[in-house]
Amino acid sequence: VLGSVFNAAMRKGIASSNPVSVARKPRLPKGDSDLRFLSVEEVEALIRATSDTDLGRIDAAIYLTAAMTGLRRGEIVALRWRDVDWVAGKIRVRASRRRGLTTGPKTQTSKRAVPMSNRVAGELDRLFQRSAYKHEDDPVFCNPDTGRHIDPDALTTRFKTARDRAGLPPIRFH
Repeated sequence: VLGSVFNAAMRKGIASSNPVSVARKPRLPKGDSDLRFLSVEEVEALIRATSDTDLGRIDAAIYLTAAMTGLRRGEIVALRWRDVDWVAGKIRVRASRRRGLTTGPKTQTSKRAVPMSNRVAGELDRLFQRSAYKHEDDPVFCNPDTGRHIDPDALTTRFKTARDRAGLPPIRFH
């Protein structure tokens, strides 16, 4: 603010220089980054806090997959069964979904194959066995009643509910 005052004074001819321009700005202390990872115990608590419904079980599989693969919300929601490579033990990230549209991933380097742990593979296999939507083009995490993609915003709302129920700090899904 003071620098702006002196700049204005210079423009009006009231001041010949801006002494604030040579002053060093104080460094702000580094705070916690907005990006925080859940511990194993916190992931387990989050999974236990999901509702005991078909959609809740899908949400639990989403949270586990997100935590163990690092996939973004839009990437997870866009996954199709053809993206799950059971033999290689990988999940292939080929698309992202937001605002009701499926597009390419965020960047070209976002197209990738992510290792799939045995636990994630087992959970996805159970999800596949329970699902009525098993075609290779069907979403992995779909609405259990319609087979359509999970709404990312509704997923975030359910995540916040489960997070709060689990007693976790206010973290973002991403």
